[in-house]
Amino acid sequence: MRCLIVLLLFVLAGECALAQEFRYPISRKTAASDTFYTQIIRDPYRWLERAGSLEVKSWVDAQNKASKKVLNRIQARQNQRNIIDKYAYSKFDYPKKKGKYYYTIGDIGDLSQLVLAYKSKENGEYKILVDPNFISRTDQITLKGYYPSPDSEYLAFSYNRNGSDWREVQVVNLNNRNIIKDHLDEVKFSNVIWKDEGFYYSKYQKKGTFDATSSEQIFYHHLGTDQSQDSLVFRRKNPAFSFDYFITQDQRYFILKETDESSGKMSVYFQDFENPIARLLPLFRNLEESVTIIGNDQSKLFARTSFNSNVSRIVQIDLANPSKWTEISPSFPDAVMMDTYFFKNRIISLYLSNLQTTMIIQDFQGHLLNQHTFPLGITADGFFGDYDDNEISFDISGYTVPLVVFKLNLETFEQRLVKKTEVGYSSKDIKTEVIQCKTKDGAEIPIMLVYQAGMKKDGENPLILTAYGGFGAISLPSFDPGIIYHVKRGGVFAFAAIRGGGEKGFTWAMNGIGSNKPQSITDFISVSEFLIEKGYTQPQKLGITGASNGGLVVAASAIQRPDLFKVVVPQVGAFDMLRFEKFTVGNLHTDEYGTVTKKAGFERLKSYSPLHNIAENHNYPSMLIMTSENDDRVPPFHSYKFAARLQNRKAQRNPIFLRVEKNAGHSGASTLTSYLKEISDQYGFMLGIINGVKMN
Repeated sequence: MRCLIVLLLFVLAGECALAQEFRYPISRKTAASDTFYTQIIRDPYRWLERAGSLEVKSWVDAQNKASKKVLNRIQARQNQRNIIDKYAYSKFDYPKKKGKYYYTIGDIGDLSQLVLAYKSKENGEYKILVDPNFISRTDQITLKGYYPSPDSEYLAFSYNRNGSDWREVQVVNLNNRNIIKDHLDEVKFSNVIWKDEGFYYSKYQKKGTFDATSSEQIFYHHLGTDQSQDSLVFRRKNPAFSFDYFITQDQRYFILKETDESSGKMSVYFQDFENPIARLLPLFRNLEESVTIIGNDQSKLFARTSFNSNVSRIVQIDLANPSKWTEISPSFPDAVMMDTYFFKNRIISLYLSNLQTTMIIQDFQGHLLNQHTFPLGITADGFFGDYDDNEISFDISGYTVPLVVFKLNLETFEQRLVKKTEVGYSSKDIKTEVIQCKTKDGAEIPIMLVYQAGMKKDGENPLILTAYGGFGAISLPSFDPGIIYHVKRGGVFAFAAIRGGGEKGFTWAMNGIGSNKPQSITDFISVSEFLIEKGYTQPQKLGITGASNGGLVVAASAIQRPDLFKVVVPQVGAFDMLRFEKFTVGNLHTDEYGTVTKKAGFERLKSYSPLHNIAENHNYPSMLIMTSENDDRVPPFHSYKFAARLQNRKAQRNPIFLRVEKNAGHSGASTLTSYLKEISDQYGFMLGIINGVKMN
């Protein structure tokens, strides 16, 4: 009897210790609410939207302390941080030629941050142009882009502070490497396009950190002048309008593409600088399908368009008769044109078919000159060079392959290896394949799988599934040392090209956007069921993760079907869909999600909004909710409110943790060190939960 009592006390003590381990910071409730069409929607954690307040900051610190304690214990048991660090790429730079010089944002010398450097010869020595350490000693500065002038006399560069989408622009003299006085603020989602003694750029009115985005304005900045003297070029008062613009390679035409984000309609304008009357003229107005100008040959424009088609093709447009189009490259019903690159009498197009990339090179008359299909799981990108160059550079990478740089001869089409990243592992035994999940409505969802050779479909494989499924975006493989860590331990990694993404063309995307947005979530659940049914895994070994729109998809899937998943890691996701459009860029995405200003939109948003579908009596899967404190695209309080609601229910026995990255924005960690820590926490938590690693 004494032994039994001792054993019982030991068990009770263990349960108390476990309960203490998951004791979360106090999240007080308030009476805040909204009324939509006579429905009262309570919002007890709305106070967490005051992200800059001392109370919220203290709450976030307490949440980070709780999650860090558990994540560090998982690290101590699995050592994933050191292993992932071993798999991560080492120092690397990628010199890109533009004009007289080669440029890189790279890890040069022994500096603690990535710097902007240049050199006059490809095999020469770098000279540092911009070191972020000298921009600020207090803020985390990240270089985001560089834009040399056509005469290689000046270079504009952009950077952000602490991960924000807001950028600043400065200019450096390439002859003496001195940064001149020009300084531009309130820049966002903008290129820098040089013309004559200055450049074009976009700015927005800067309000509060998470205020709804105001209307975009295009300005022209003259070198050596104050930003207040910049000339307004184009604007719309409606904040739903966004702009893309560039100047053709011969500096003759300014091309402006205008998109109404609320309706999806777009217009194209142009200005001929050879015309003495300088003004923007309409080329097309209010088109339902996209038309993107990619370059010109004198007065003939080349464009990529999906007009009257599910997938894009290349056409030639004569400005003398813009309603008449000449087809240069046809559309292929089973291949999606992802991108195009324009050089002298050469158009390089990248196509995606069944998640595999093919490069096609044509001349301006549309003759096929070269075709090359890359291995499955490999992304080709960064085709870079001057318009007249006979040899350009490009790179490839994949889930298990870090950056490899090639040169491509545009006359012979020979590909020459330039450099590759040295890695601390072998990928010879890692396999990649694409399988199809057939849904109840007959659609086929491509799934890319990465696993070790010899993997058995016995239901015992730890499997991590991810997806994006939004905005018609095409998600392509990119190197992730966390996937190496997972696969090398017998796991399977899976990416699902669900509807809402653009991997199968315009119609596929539209079937997961707007009123069809719930279909993305249904597809993700269908893929999860399929992978379980086919023996790739089981619910107790299935983890799901996704970022941004993908964060919404995995969170909504977990709330709808908690029985399917063991662990969930949503990152920088939108979880309060009833208030999404009130903040930052949410007002620009009512075409993607709908709007609560219409009753049908409200009902649909409420039906899948993760925050509003949490049941009081459900024990949801273990979660690590990841966000960044300066995310001014999807505000972090989406994650704060979601975590607080999940944590503060008696039925929740599985752990729910919140991890908030400091000095970072929507893209997450901004230094290599913090990035490796971020992904080691992500994979460590997922695999720790799946493998039953003790957290106390």
